[in-house]
Amino acid sequence: MSLPSDSTTAEKEQRPRFSTGQRWSLTVIACAVGLDASSVAVVNAALPEIGHNLVISADALQWVMTAYAIAFGGFLLFGGRLTDVFSRRLVFAIGVAVFVVGSLVAAVAPTMVVLVVGRVLQGFGAALSMPASTALLYEIFPVGALRNRALGTYTAVAGGSFSGGLILGGLLANWFGWRAVFAFTAAFGCLVLIASRPTLPAGAASTGRRQLDILGAITITLGIPALLFAVNHASEAGWGTAGTVVPLVLGVLLLAAFVVRESRCEQPLLPLRILRSRQILSATATAFVSFGGVLGMLFFIPLYMQDILGFTPLQSALALLAQSIAVIVCANLTVRMLNSKVSHWKLMAVGLLLIAIALLSFVRTPLAGSYWLYLFPGFVVLGVGVGVSTPAMTASSLNAVAPEQRGIAGAFNVTAQQAGASVATVILVAVAVAVTGPSTAPADVLSGYHVAFWTAAGLVALGALVVSALALFQRREPEAERLSRTSEMHAG
Repeated sequence: MSLPSDSTTAEKEQRPRFSTGQRWSLTVIACAVGLDASSVAVVNAALPEIGHNLVISADALQWVMTAYAIAFGGFLLFGGRLTDVFSRRLVFAIGVAVFVVGSLVAAVAPTMVVLVVGRVLQGFGAALSMPASTALLYEIFPVGALRNRALGTYTAVAGGSFSGGLILGGLLANWFGWRAVFAFTAAFGCLVLIASRPTLPAGAASTGRRQLDILGAITITLGIPALLFAVNHASEAGWGTAGTVVPLVLGVLLLAAFVVRESRCEQPLLPLRILRSRQILSATATAFVSFGGVLGMLFFIPLYMQDILGFTPLQSALALLAQSIAVIVCANLTVRMLNSKVSHWKLMAVGLLLIAIALLSFVRTPLAGSYWLYLFPGFVVLGVGVGVSTPAMTASSLNAVAPEQRGIAGAFNVTAQQAGASVATVILVAVAVAVTGPSTAPADVLSGYHVAFWTAAGLVALGALVVSALALFQRREPEAERLSRTSEMHAG
């Protein structure tokens, strides 16, 4: 057996290592991000039991999942602004504390309304803690190899937790019932909160004049839910009813007011100038369609496995283990490729295409069939697609702006993820319900699922085309014009 060369030994010795303090900080940040990301889908495997226990219809059941995503996405920009103004550790701790309260409310919820309130509180807490986590990560780890390694861990945990939450939720629901899912997240959140003070730096608060864009936060947070409610109501009562038209118009007006507000506000939630960057636009498109397609799939697949194939919550959760492993492995490999200067445009487009292919594979699912033949291949391909696209879109978003704008750029990208998840889930459920109609026959229900998978695959494939087109325009843009526009963004 050959011994390592002197050069190899020297490289290992020179490779920067995390200090003990940095390692503990990264652990706490990763746990918080894992808690936030997993909570999007942690209830999915328990949805059938929740629906039966609280007597919730299938079309109304989606709000147990989307309430979290709406609150999370709606308040993220506000959370990012709070992080820039106040102590980052303080905002982080408040966010985790609110998340814990929401988990406890959901754990004891006697009705759907109380359960949805708990999910909204969870989403609001996560919207505060996640931007603070990103800002703390950039503060703790210096530019270079250490930060790249920390970001690799961060994105792997975030990507893996998305599907890992579904597995955890299935295990807890199978062993202890659906309320145990929320009790566990409350207990875990308490541990993160306790560990945050000794392991995380306070983070410098803004020394300038403090201004919070409350009006902007209100308009964006109310505008998105209004639009989602309109789409959901239209699937039941049609587009011409007052219950659809009123919230639709209200949502459009609120979002228009948000844009006007942001263009005039001295310290806006979202500086509109960052949208001039094609890197930001491509990362936003990737975030929107990838999370929309994946979360839409994660809504239907547990229902398919449990209600049609007869899987238990535990079995349906373990069925997704392959996806979680693929996400974690591919996320770390993708970070290495980004460090090797592989184009983030290519990685985003390839990742989206893989997700679309995986979604199409679920169209083949039968009323009775083998997991290994009809589900396992799609889960693996889906995990690879998520593992490739998520680090690439994160790097694309953060590298397109100046360091002092990375907090808001990261928050905007996660907002796009949650908006895509919410919008896609509502649309896909509406499509499935429209196809199924009043029938409860398994064959009719499955037909609705299949049309939803076709729709989700088309959405993700369209996103891949948009990213490819933006990459083409980016290459054709004159270098002088590109540098001028980038300098203007950074100066702003």
